[in-house]
Amino acid sequence: MKWDDLSDEQKAARSRDMEVYAAMIDYMDMNIGRVIEYLKTSNQYENTMIVFISDNGASKTTIMDYASLGDEVASYLETFDNSIDNKGLPNSAIDIGPAWAWAANTPFRLTKGYPTEGGMRVPCVIKMPETLKGTPKKMSGFAYVSDLMPTFLELAQAEHPSTYNGHNVLPMQGISMLTGLTNTSNEFDNREFGFEIYGMLTYRSGPWKIVKMPIPFGSGEWQLYNLQNDISEQSDQAAKNPALLKELISKYNIYAEKNGIIIPDRPVGYSKPPKEMAY
Repeated sequence: MKWDDLSDEQKAARSRDMEVYAAMIDYMDMNIGRVIEYLKTSNQYENTMIVFISDNGASKTTIMDYASLGDEVASYLETFDNSIDNKGLPNSAIDIGPAWAWAANTPFRLTKGYPTEGGMRVPCVIKMPETLKGTPKKMSGFAYVSDLMPTFLELAQAEHPSTYNGHNVLPMQGISMLTGLTNTSNEFDNREFGFEIYGMLTYRSGPWKIVKMPIPFGSGEWQLYNLQNDISEQSDQAAKNPALLKELISKYNIYAEKNGIIIPDRPVGYSKPPKEMAY
């Protein structure tokens, strides 16, 4: 259902959901400011790296989606007071819903729970320690959350342990971002990395990305996108670049074998067909 087709009551309810969301962001911003002010007054700010990052794109999941988990959960959800006057207050449990999530992720494709840019590409702001500040720059390459641990370890001049309490520790897969953040390396420009979520697959190689999602989320086959020219993943280049597609599929298979990836028979989460982004 489109916004113009909603009743005045429905519009007011969905507007309040976004108002509460905006208030939450504002409140979070104020408290981040409190942390920064404490670091400054305690003379720790200049020696501290601060990383602010979202964990995923906006979520289309609604609170009532959880009712499908069983009668007990459904009954519990009915106890909340989600009237307009109480939204955002104690005993309310609300969400921004699929349409707001779609809008929040513009121009990226889909939302949280998918290996598309709408589910994966997130804002990341890093404040460097004074001793490592280089020329301010926006990294054009690809970095992932797994790069944070190597970054922190290098900054702390610490080594990743190979064992812990007699148990082997798997090696890190990321790389330190310090060289990229201080303008001394371009190694992020041609990164290669595989991912999977709920049986939906993707592999990145520089600006190129392959994605495999079942119908109706995708074609059911591997699709190929050039994110440098098509950040919204709208133009499938698989038919035009069969050799590249085959190469990236092979690289994903190697990644999956190395990491013991088990593909379920069907997507096990966020698997409802994406209806029109209704409010």
